[in-house]
Amino acid sequence: MTAAEAIGRLEAICAEDPGGRHIAALAAATRGSLGAAAASIADHPDPSLALLSGCFIPRGTPPSAETDGPVGMALLAAGLSGDGIAVRAVTDDACAPVLTAALEAVGGAAAVPLDVVPVADPAQIAGLAARLRGAGPPVTHMVAIERLGPARDGGVYNMRGESVADRTAPLHELYLDGPWTRIAVGDGGNEIGMGSLPEATIAGHIPSGGRIACTVPADHLIVAGVSNWGAIALLCAVAALRPSLRRRLSGIDLVAMHDAVLEAVVLRGPAVDGVSRSRVRAVDGLPPPVHTGVVRQMLDALAAVV
Repeated sequence: MTAAEAIGRLEAICAEDPGGRHIAALAAATRGSLGAAAASIADHPDPSLALLSGCFIPRGTPPSAETDGPVGMALLAAGLSGDGIAVRAVTDDACAPVLTAALEAVGGAAAVPLDVVPVADPAQIAGLAARLRGAGPPVTHMVAIERLGPARDGGVYNMRGESVADRTAPLHELYLDGPWTRIAVGDGGNEIGMGSLPEATIAGHIPSGGRIACTVPADHLIVAGVSNWGAIALLCAVAALRPSLRRRLSGIDLVAMHDAVLEAVVLRGPAVDGVSRSRVRAVDGLPPPVHTGVVRQMLDALAAVV
């Protein structure tokens, strides 16, 4: 396959919906965004990424960040940073333990800085934005992965339509406060970046979509059946366009890395599954073999690039 054909295949794979999230119309409306997002990174002379993730589940057992988001963030961070691309992660203190566990599991805790904003002190966001604009190197791309953002009424809602605003720092303000290219990955309509879609599209296809739809747009929105898959698809799509990264990924067991990160965030985060809200090795209610199969399909598509 050509790189473009492989990226099209990756986009289709990550948009598979075994969990019944009703995302087909959202994915169709954003077709081509994965390739555009990957090209914006691969074609940049000196890319520097900030990866924004963490979705807190207040009624989890225990209350914690969910497994979707941090796993994909960690694999994306490890892959890009290993190829010489500057990467850092951003979250709030409610989700920080899970992101820390994810980064430690890929050996990226030292190479990938983690910026943490207290939920109780969102005023720190302005200072962080200034630092990221002036950091060495300055951030060129802000990537939100399964990070909830405000709906039309200003509230922040989970997939059940429950308010989680009091446990979610307004990191969408950071996302919008810079000259960086804005990439977003989501699977439910309530995440940062979904403002790129008409609210009617989300309301018409996503349960509670009219209430939860996030209004924050992205330059490139990747809709996935599971947000972790969208982040991994982005990594593979950049690799399809960047031979050095493609060679690096060919020598890494990304499937084993995925499983190790999932296990680490559950054991040490401790993260919870967003559907069952339990501390189990699952993501969006789907067991590990489902995710393993998707990652393998992506790697097969990448391996076919000539």
